Order: sequence, then C-alpha cells, then structure tokens
Amino acid sequence: MNNKSYLYSYLLTLIGGVLLVVMQGRENLFQAIAIIVGLLFLIPGIATLFRVFFPSKVAKMAGERPGAGLVVVAAASTIFGIILVVAPHLFVNFMVYAFGTLLIICGLVQLFNFLPGLSNLGLPKWYLATPILSVLIGILIMVIGADKILNILALITGIVLIVYSVNGLIGFTDRSKRVKHGGVTGRVVNIE
Repeated sequence: MNNKSYLYSYLLTLIGGVLLVVMQGRENLFQAIAIIVGLLFLIPGIATLFRVFFPSKVAKMAGERPGAGLVVVAAASTIFGIILVVAPHLFVNFMVYAFGTLLIICGLVQLFNFLPGLSNLGLPKWYLATPILSVLIGILIMVIGADKILNILALITGIVLIVYSVNGLIGFTDRSKRVKHGGVTGRVVNIE
C-alpha cells in the first residue's frame, strides 16, 4: 500500500466507526448491515453473470470464453446476496462474529505494522496499546457471543474503530513528519 492508501483506509475506518456509534441504538441496524453486505455480493454477481451470458461484441470476436469457476463464483455470489437481502435476520448473529474478527484483524495488522518500525522511527510504545486492545476486544466479543453482546456491539465496534483510526492517523502523520525532516534511522516501514 502506498501512503495515500493508508490515509484513505484510516479515514474510511474512522467514518465507519463514527456511523456505528451514531447509529448504534437504531432498530434493525444489523439487518440493514446484512442487506448492504448482500447488495455488495449481489450486484457484482449479477454483473458478472450478465457479462458471461451476454458477452460484448469485442469479447465474442476475441473468442473469449468464461471459465466454469467464474460462473460458479458469480452464481454463488448472486445467490448469497439474494439470501442476505431477502432474509437478513438469519445472519444477525453471524455479524457479531464478523465484527469480532474485523477488530482482531485490524489490531493484528496495525500491531505487525507498528512493531518493526517502533525503534527505527522512534515511535512511542503507547502506539501498541490500541492494536492490542482491538485484538482483546475482538476476542472478548467472540467469547461473549451474539445473544449477550448484540445490543452494545455497534457502540463497542464503533468506538474501537474510531480509536484505531485516530491512532493510525497519528502514526501516519508522525511517520510522515519524521521522514520529511530526516529524523528516520534505519529502514522506513509503512505504518497502518
């Protein structure tokens, strides 16, 4: 990832965290999220199937033939998307584990990106607190389970994503300043 990619990912994570905190008390929030995820599967699946069954003139002239794997994946994506859109309530409990997994992955990615550069960039050790807390909260969410934590899941996840984003933006800014002013020793690592 280049530096702009890191910046954009932190900004999108920040926006997602803020939206989760603001929307956390809404009825059927997780069903709405399931429908949105369903649309993210459904639209590309239908578009791919459309291109497979109705190829463009250029594709026909070039003799392009879609592979069986592409058709299977597009069909599966379409079917899964339809199920998520039509029956989102079936997936609400799975969302809890998806959010827990998301927090664990975010924490691990940031932790693995901070650790190698901590001494080289002269970053303070408190940068590690946020990714460690993110991993621990993700594990806690998965251990507690859907029935007990669903009511506060959006708030917890939103807060963790906001803190994760702010921590990443601070690290990104600090790293950029150090690189710009020549205060970096050793190799330069990207911080996420």
